[in-house]
Amino acid sequence: MTDQRHTIRERMILEAAHAALLAHGYAQMNLDDLARELGVGKATLYKHFASKEDLAAAVVAFGMNQAGELQRAVPTHLPPLQRLETMLRIGVRNRVSMNPTALGVPLEAISSHPRVVAARVELSADVAAMLEAARASGELRSHFPTPFLVAWVANLFGSGIDFVNMMTGLSPDEVADLAIDAFMRGLSAPPDPASAPRGRAAPPSP
Repeated sequence: MTDQRHTIRERMILEAAHAALLAHGYAQMNLDDLARELGVGKATLYKHFASKEDLAAAVVAFGMNQAGELQRAVPTHLPPLQRLETMLRIGVRNRVSMNPTALGVPLEAISSHPRVVAARVELSADVAAMLEAARASGELRSHFPTPFLVAWVANLFGSGIDFVNMMTGLSPDEVADLAIDAFMRGLSAPPDPASAPRGRAAPPSP
């Protein structure tokens, strides 16, 4: 099988597995049924993924990689923080909609999976680059260390967001929007006193 065919088939498996997780949950997701739905033998699935847990980890990593693709698709002419917010808003909406905690996906077990670790490293690097660009442009409050903010972004994609989703009774979109609003509004740099209208005091810094 060529690399391109391998990549295409793997993406088809991941998309089908994602749909199966949403429909049935992790415990009820069956690899025999998945192979039958895809029209392939079960052995074909095992050429790509060693186990159901391996496949679930790949689905999680796939979602994280999609967030990175979203970041690269955001128009580069936008200010860095606006680019970050656009990417995070879409990514967290997708994450909340999936709700792997409720689906029974063993997040603790797969968090150290090589695919998940690699996806986390890549996404963190993208976020860090946008934060540094925002710092250089003066958009970012200077007292926020970049590693702290990168870790805070990672927390938006963790199991805590599922707890918020279940406890508030809000829709996934509402939970995601509120989470991003709470995160982003604390990042905006205070107005430059020199730019305040004459005759009026600049608003105090928080």
